[in-house]
Amino acid sequence: MEAFKATLEETRNADLLLHVVDAASEDRAEHALQVREVLREIGAENVPQLEVYNKIDLLETAPRIDRDDAGRPVRAWVSARDGSGLEALLGAIGELVGDDMVARELVLAPEQGRFRAALYRLGAVRDEHYGSDGAAHVSVRLPR
Repeated sequence: MEAFKATLEETRNADLLLHVVDAASEDRAEHALQVREVLREIGAENVPQLEVYNKIDLLETAPRIDRDDAGRPVRAWVSARDGSGLEALLGAIGELVGDDMVARELVLAPEQGRFRAALYRLGAVRDEHYGSDGAAHVSVRLPR
């Protein structure tokens, strides 16, 4: 247990901890509690966490993201075996580490093509469609 704690001490500097739980285990609540206790002991209890309940393919549970009262993701239900829920998990991770990000809708005239291309190079574009006037309506996510 001491070697495990020494390794976990690195977690104090993490932006986000993914706490993977065997959803099919009857002891999952106890295991999760033990991990939270170790995190408290090493001073990492305040590091943001996302619980990832894996192996839902062994249960009759659909993939989903559970959220707290503020709407932030707290738990993801996934299956690494069949891939169900993994895209939603990635979205939840993005939400949690993206607090320093801002989402905006931009309307770009056709002559702003270079700016539009720069947004694509940055990987900031999430969605795009064109209006009847030829303007690009672009959904972006950028650092604040």
